[in-house]
Amino acid sequence: MCRFLSVCPSVCDKNRLDNNSFLCIQLLDACVSNCGHSFHLEISSRDFVTECKSVISKGHPKVALKLKESLKKWAEGDFKSDPALK
Repeated sequence: MCRFLSVCPSVCDKNRLDNNSFLCIQLLDACVSNCGHSFHLEISSRDFVTECKSVISKGHPKVALKLKESLKKWAEGDFKSDPALK
């Protein structure tokens, strides 16, 4: 897993509300929109999804909501047409 993807969930995992968490999710969204298939494979990997589940269950509710919205957007948009990303 690329270094950014291993750091980003841990930034959001703290149970506090700060700009770093939202900026990290925003950066992830920009990467998903602009990067290629290899980045998409990393985002859909079991390790990354496990980290996201941890953020959603243990993180601040507003951060968890933003991450859930982003995951849903990626699943219904960028990842929908590629069977390798489901």
